Amino acid sequence: TYEGNQDGVNALLNKPRNLINDLKDPHHVLITEESGIIKTMNTTSRNISNFGTVGRTVYGIIQSLETGDFFMTVAHVVGIFSYQTKTFTVISGSTSSYGFQDGPFSEVQFNHPFALLFLNNHTLLVSDYHNDRLRVLDLITNTSSSICSGEEGHADGNCSTCTLIRPVGLLTITDTVYLGSNQRIRQIEGKCG
Repeated sequence: TYEGNQDGVNALLNKPRNLINDLKDPHHVLITEESGIIKTMNTTSRNISNFGTVGRTVYGIIQSLETGDFFMTVAHVVGIFSYQTKTFTVISGSTSSYGFQDGPFSEVQFNHPFALLFLNNHTLLVSDYHNDRLRVLDLITNTSSSICSGEEGHADGNCSTCTLIRPVGLLTITDTVYLGSNQRIRQIEGKCG
């Protein structure tokens, strides 16, 4: 068999999607599986064990340096997976519908959010694939705003006039955000959030 749910040194995984270093334990890597199961692997012993369950496919994951909790994109939501309690809580978006809406987290809608990136300790950037935007989540005011116009295209510009096609991967270096956007690597310079 090539996939499964077996822990140990000879573990079987169900379509692993994401790997991330555990910032709270440098000897461990977290693995998210397509089934929504999260595993942890000891990098010394290579032993794999269960860490928790989200219940749906995790598309993007990033860990908070402050709390150790994991921010995740799952279906049409952004949520937090608690490092301590191993539970997943939706913070923004709707589990029953998708679309586009900025504003208070309780009203925000996504259409396939993918990658996540911290711009600072309280601001999270999310690539919103089918909305052709980057979303800025302010974790203090619990509000969302957008980068780029939402129109499909490859137009460079400032944070509000740029256009994207299907943004996925994100990386930041100094004040420049780099992103994968439909066969291109794009960059957005300056503070956008």
